[in-house]
Amino acid sequence: MHPLFTDVYNAILQALLPIRCVVCKQESPKALCAACLSLLSPVQAQCCAVCHTPNLAGLTHATCTHQHMLDQVLSLYDYKNVRVSELIIAGKYKFIPDAFSEVAPGLSRLVTQYTDLDNTQTLITPLPLHRYRQRWRGFNQAAILARRMATDLKVPYAEVLLRHRQTKTQKDLQKADRLTNVANCFSLATQADVHKKTVLLVDDVTTSGSTLSEAAKILKQHGTSQVIGITLARD
Repeated sequence: MHPLFTDVYNAILQALLPIRCVVCKQESPKALCAACLSLLSPVQAQCCAVCHTPNLAGLTHATCTHQHMLDQVLSLYDYKNVRVSELIIAGKYKFIPDAFSEVAPGLSRLVTQYTDLDNTQTLITPLPLHRYRQRWRGFNQAAILARRMATDLKVPYAEVLLRHRQTKTQKDLQKADRLTNVANCFSLATQADVHKKTVLLVDDVTTSGSTLSEAAKILKQHGTSQVIGITLARD
């Protein structure tokens, strides 16, 4: 389409269907307005993926770790903040993928702050949705975050995991049920190369860390040297 026609089309679309901020619902040039973005509450401290006690950089304690465990988990926002939860819920269930694009740069800065990556041995991958859920939603919010981060961090993006079993929403389950819910739900994609790589594993929300840990187990079983979980929020 000619640029002039594109501009006219976008102007008409904006007039008929103005963009509104997913949090405050006011008209905005973006899916998340600058005012609401500034009011999203960051987590107070990063935590160990196993015992969930605070530490400096979300590193898994030596006394907590085992062979197939996450090495580190970093989260940007506190899900208990109403603006944060509204952003994620509206983005996913009102089908507004641009909401996640607006917050992805903050995740990139978080990674830069707490890690020292060798870009030649690092890749970034989203936690996959089951194909039925992705078909229903039309997008994977973790993939939107991960693609933008890959550009910011200058590391390769690859979808190396498959979710071959549908699972229930983790935050609605008790801790013991969360482990059972995600057990053996992931596998490595055909021809995925993760051997001796550092993998940044991206998702939108973590609660107990069970889903990230299950995915990390698969990656470690296939020779990944380090798995770092990166989430937009921690509940």
